[in-house]
Amino acid sequence: IKPLQCGGSDEGFVLKHMTKSVPNDSGAHTLFNWNTPASPHLASRIENQPTSDEMVLDTLQQKIRSIAQNAESVPCTNIWIETAGGVLSPSSSSPLNSQPKHASNQQRWGWSTQGDLYKQLQLPVVLVGDGRLGGISATLSAMESLIVRGYDIHALVLIDEAEGEHGSNLPALKEYAERSLSLRRGSGRPLLKHEDSIISLPPLPPLEVPLDEWFASAQVKEQ
Repeated sequence: IKPLQCGGSDEGFVLKHMTKSVPNDSGAHTLFNWNTPASPHLASRIENQPTSDEMVLDTLQQKIRSIAQNAESVPCTNIWIETAGGVLSPSSSSPLNSQPKHASNQQRWGWSTQGDLYKQLQLPVVLVGDGRLGGISATLSAMESLIVRGYDIHALVLIDEAEGEHGSNLPALKEYAERSLSLRRGSGRPLLKHEDSIISLPPLPPLEVPLDEWFASAQVKEQ
């Protein structure tokens, strides 16, 4: 489920590769979509299609309930929810909504972060980290932003840098997770306790190259 999508849709790609893996258990759903390739708070404003946080959460919960109700006839192993951007990226909430949640008046722009938007659902998290130079700090900042909001982080996935001259960020992040006893999941249990909770995927191809070959590679499948 992709609650907020800007600048096109990934449904076709997801369905194609899900069907190859689990033919009878496939589905991809985009709840709110804007054509503008920008942050949701901007895309919704530019296209004059504002969507409140309440609308997003209500629609998402309805979709989850619908999938759960159909689970008996179409067995569903997992429901994956892909957020838009990073942990602190904006939601699509806008003061142009009829009942804006975060704007005190119609002259003030208001949005919440992705982490705050879904906080009440108490969903477990698979965090996609940054494998580039400087990515250790960015990944730990995102991780700790989730922890202080009470999220349980079940796994960390890195995508390595194509021209990395300094090696992968994977060993450093594993070492930090193992040694820093103060870094904990939202529930208070140890963070990323299992060795395979942190994995690294190979570098992505250039933007103009389709991801099909990368996604089907042995290294990605094994991880």
